[in-house]
Amino acid sequence: MDLILSESEKRFIVDGVKDNCRVDGRECFDYRCIDVESDVISSCAGSGHIRLGNCEIMVGVKCEFSEPSLDESDVGKLEFFVDVSPNASPLFDRKKDSISNNLIAALSHSITPCIDLHSLCVEKGKYVWTVFIDILVLELGSRPNLLDACAIAVKAALYNTKIPKVTIDCETNEPTVSENEIIRIDVSRVPLFITVTRIGNQYVVDATQEEEASSISSVLFAITPDGEITHMKKVKYGSLCPEPLKDVFHKVKDLAIDMHRNLMNALIEESKVRKSTNKISFLF
Repeated sequence: MDLILSESEKRFIVDGVKDNCRVDGRECFDYRCIDVESDVISSCAGSGHIRLGNCEIMVGVKCEFSEPSLDESDVGKLEFFVDVSPNASPLFDRKKDSISNNLIAALSHSITPCIDLHSLCVEKGKYVWTVFIDILVLELGSRPNLLDACAIAVKAALYNTKIPKVTIDCETNEPTVSENEIIRIDVSRVPLFITVTRIGNQYVVDATQEEEASSISSVLFAITPDGEITHMKKVKYGSLCPEPLKDVFHKVKDLAIDMHRNLMNALIEESKVRKSTNKISFLF
């Protein structure tokens, strides 16, 4: 079941959004504090952990040596898997499968074309890397910011993914794994998601559970670091107010560019100052 609010509670939220002042003090296009960590799971080639409001996501990346597909013999593969913890939220217990399928579809459609899959080819027609991206939803506050948080965690995990360099012996035709050399995945084109929720005739980002219960519909955008919208999808059955939506396009582009820049700066800085810390091995 979804969170149920009284009409007076909904009116209070709608009126606040109309005046650009939300219940928690944020303006309409403000995110809550985003805590991101990378390289936190010892058993993975790359990993990321994020907390955004009441939403907590863990991402682990593993790489497997495999044969390429017959129609694309020189490209690697990206595979997404999503698991929603039973303790994530009692409100969405019966919708876990639907949530997982929607996340996989959106992430696969938006992120896979932005990765250079040719860089994952070891030997054309013989060996490629298959990259498995496992997403674990530890806590789920509201659905509108779930995809936003997942995309950030996935990009952080892919950024610090280290794949060993493999060469093919000319005589034996057997692969040899280097112990010192690695290859990295280029995430410079990987998009982030921004989900915009309609409340009254206005739009907000990073909606809370109470705001979601007061909303009419949502629309999500996948936006690259240079502001290109690569994916857009309407969520829920309500209508979208067209006039404010025109301004939303410009706002989400600027917001996404800032988020990309801040995320990459944080990841680069983290990689510079990272010391020997204890990593965890949890469900991956």
